[in-house]
Amino acid sequence: MSKDEITKALANAEIRVLICTDAASEGLNLQAAGAVINYDLPWNSSRVEQRIGRIDRIGQKRSEVKIVNLFLEDSVDDQVYRVLRARCGLFERFVGAMQPVLAFARGMLMGTTAPKAAALQQAAAAVQRDPLAEETYFASPAEDSGSEAAPVTREQMVRALDSISAEFLPGFKPLKKSGVYAVPTESRRVRVTTSVEALEHDSSLVPLTPLGPPVDTLAGQLTRPGERLPLVVGSYQKGAFRQAVAYWVAGGEATQLQSFDELLHKLEEWDGEYPDRTVGRCARKGSTRG
Repeated sequence: MSKDEITKALANAEIRVLICTDAASEGLNLQAAGAVINYDLPWNSSRVEQRIGRIDRIGQKRSEVKIVNLFLEDSVDDQVYRVLRARCGLFERFVGAMQPVLAFARGMLMGTTAPKAAALQQAAAAVQRDPLAEETYFASPAEDSGSEAAPVTREQMVRALDSISAEFLPGFKPLKKSGVYAVPTESRRVRVTTSVEALEHDSSLVPLTPLGPPVDTLAGQLTRPGERLPLVVGSYQKGAFRQAVAYWVAGGEATQLQSFDELLHKLEEWDGEYPDRTVGRCARKGSTRG
């Protein structure tokens, strides 16, 4: 099974228990699960955080995620993680402040330092007294930004691609592989897809996104001389942030479009008349204003 197939099976309750190696620490979104049982806990605390991050992530619907760690009683592992949890806030804060304690514990494991729990407690207490260590790593709780409907969905993008014919755009064609399209560019054809399964199986594919380069290429090639729509599209960028807006100009006014469905609705209602150029220029000016 692919990673995406595993994720879907878990979300659909087709899988109740998933046994993983550390290969699952990256690349799997398992927020449908509600607990992690660490049978073989690694010494690298960052790897522990990666495991937990597979289920404690955006999309997790449970208010509480259970983490169970199994140890041999009174083993070095047991002593080390008890200290880290009590003194350094293991699983509640970043692992940087734990490193001095882990370095001391490594000596206990290698036999160069006597295995004493009190010594571990002293090492943890020394970290807590270090103001630099305390200020370097601090908690930053996530804020709920709310949920908004996507202006363009993956299904709508697929529907738009399926409506393009090879006669209208030479070089463009759906490939035999489901959900993959060949998009002609100036130098070569780029294969794009919206399918997660296809992306997992073929690393040469390019994911299709509304603001990605393949879409810009398609939009430029679909325009024909003399073709006009009462649609004004503009964008503004400041640093790494970019925003694009679209206005439909009709009836002497410009209406900002919020979704692809709104655009389709305007197209169906359009009587073919092009609006006054003054209104179009005002909309174009507003669409590029910061």
